Amino acid sequence: MTGEKTENAALLIDRVRKAALEYVQQHSYAGHDQTHTIRVHRLSRIIGKKEKADLLILEVAALLHDVGRSYDQLNHAEKSAEIAEGLLRECDFPLDRLPQVLYAIRIHQFSRGVKPDTLEAKILQDADRIDISGAIGVGMTFAYGGAKNIEMYNKDDPLARDRELDDTKYVLDHFQTKLLKLPKTIHTKTGRQLIRKRWRYLRSFMSQFVREITATN
Repeated sequence: MTGEKTENAALLIDRVRKAALEYVQQHSYAGHDQTHTIRVHRLSRIIGKKEKADLLILEVAALLHDVGRSYDQLNHAEKSAEIAEGLLRECDFPLDRLPQVLYAIRIHQFSRGVKPDTLEAKILQDADRIDISGAIGVGMTFAYGGAKNIEMYNKDDPLARDRELDDTKYVLDHFQTKLLKLPKTIHTKTGRQLIRKRWRYLRSFMSQFVREITATN
């Protein structure tokens, strides 16, 4: 990419960044606020540089990936893509690059279980999942549980040894239904390196949490 094109891309990304963060701030939801967007953008950039991705597509997708979360919890990715398209058109984003951005946004959601076809979409999934791992993942999980008035754990069977996991009722169940599974869903070598330490922390936190709630003396 020439110097002029690089400068133009940087200016465009900055324009999108301002629009995205302003929008997210006005419509943030239970941990998925500006700070989550900023972290996912930063992680996407780190991974994208090492994996030689198209940074314009990747960074813009990362900045806009959760703008629809407060509207539709079940399929926030589709809503995010819908809102992102409008914001990008307002920012004069190149229309020939728009489909790739919207594709990455549409399939980033963990619960959809879709394996991406493009490098940029793979990296966005990786960055989003890395961010909800580790200490930050713990904080976001309990913040969401508090917002939804979900109990922290099942007092009779906290690890669900004799019951079905249900993270709509117990926050701790979410560690087993999603968080501890994240490393197996990472696509890139760089992403796998970044998530490893965070995943170990998650396991350590969960073990300590269970020790404390089951302590007898």
